Amino acid sequence: MGTSIDDGGPFPEDLRMDVLQSLSVKSLLRFKCISKNWYNLINCPVFVRKHFNYHGNKKRPKILFHDYQIPLTIPVDDYYIASYDSIPLTIISEDDSGGGGTPLIENPHHLRGFGVDMFFDGPVDGVFSFSGTRSTTEYDPCLGLWNPATRVVTTLPPVHFKLQPFLEKTDDYFGFGFNPPFTSNYKVVWVHQFSYYDNMFHRSYGAVYSSSINS
Repeated sequence: MGTSIDDGGPFPEDLRMDVLQSLSVKSLLRFKCISKNWYNLINCPVFVRKHFNYHGNKKRPKILFHDYQIPLTIPVDDYYIASYDSIPLTIISEDDSGGGGTPLIENPHHLRGFGVDMFFDGPVDGVFSFSGTRSTTEYDPCLGLWNPATRVVTTLPPVHFKLQPFLEKTDDYFGFGFNPPFTSNYKVVWVHQFSYYDNMFHRSYGAVYSSSINS
């Protein structure tokens, strides 16, 4: 694909964007290496938004299905857990007959090391947030963002709550969203609830992650 028209002049920016927005994510990832201008255009939040809207309006709603009912094969801390290398992630749409769905990722190697139990939230513009626990015997949370189309996984920085020693964890609550309309600034809100040993006098601590500053 060239970047000029028949008379040798450059493509108008809006025309080039219209052509590129019709391409698949896989093709766009390849074309990012053509030049710095193409790389910047494909990464531009305005283009990302147009590309998502263009393809989103042409597709039927789908559901991401994460199957936990698989053999527990890997010993960790005297427990047996599932290998996330072997857990298929399946997309089910209203077009599927028989309820089998279409495998999205057979072996999600890029999700390795993100926890014993994983919970997904979203998607928001094609991006999921997820939370997991690295250990079966102690609370060691792991949070991240995942784009199934590009297979890009972003690990959120750890949050260290300074607490009194007599408090213990009771619950976690997560929220996920972004700042519209022309930014790619995703935000994750984590509310960590603690209480005294007798489950009285709850205290809540919050943290907000912003992808634009990775903090």
